[in-house]
Parts: sequence; C-alpha cells; structure tokens
Amino acid sequence: LAVFQLIEESLKVYIEFSFKLIKIKSNKSIPFKFEGSDYSNSSLERLIIIFSKLSNNHDLIKQLNSLKDKLNYCAHISIVEYLKDTVDNEDNHGVNMSNLKEILKDAWACEKELKGELTILNNHIMSL
Repeated sequence: LAVFQLIEESLKVYIEFSFKLIKIKSNKSIPFKFEGSDYSNSSLERLIIIFSKLSNNHDLIKQLNSLKDKLNYCAHISIVEYLKDTVDNEDNHGVNMSNLKEILKDAWACEKELKGELTILNNHIMSL
C-alpha cells in the first residue's frame, strides 16, 4: 500500500505548489485563499478531483481514477495476507495475487508519471 501513500503525498504536493503558482501569477489582482494544507486530510478520491482541475494530463487523471477504485481491493488483500499469517488456514480466501501484482504495477507507473508532472510544475515555478 506504500505506493498509494506516495501517490497521495505527490498529489498533495502538486496541489500545494499549484496554488502557490496561481497566487504568484495572479499578482494579488484577485483574492486566492486556497492553501495546500486545506487538503492535507483529503481522501485519494478528493485529491484526484482537485488534481484534475489543475492538470491537463488527461491520461494520468484517467489512470489515477482507475487506481482509486482498486485501493480498497488492495487494502482488503493486505488484511487477508496479514490474517493468513495469524490463522492456520492455507486457503487464499479468493484473493487473486496476480491481479494484485498488476494493480501495484499500474500504481507504480502512475506514481512515476505523477513525479514527472511535479517536475514540470517545479520547473515552471523556478522560471519565475
């Protein structure tokens, strides 16, 4: 589940930096009181919604939306695996481990692309 936490943190940083860039670019000509900290306790779903309003990377937004639906599945599998170690039962409880591996592969690819978006945003800020 660590990759999902990385994605959430990357989204929070992206949102925070985007808001800072908007404040700088607006030159205080319009009030802009949004802060990244406003979203520090937001769910992955909420973070993706905000990110989608700040980014034009539609492929990444689609990937993120696909992953959010799989987060609960991964959390369930993690609990099952934990319980399997504590219960004397060799049944995998219907968990498809190859499906989990595919989800995690997709999540890591998504996280890598999100890092690229952060780099683009950072370069934008640094050029000011």
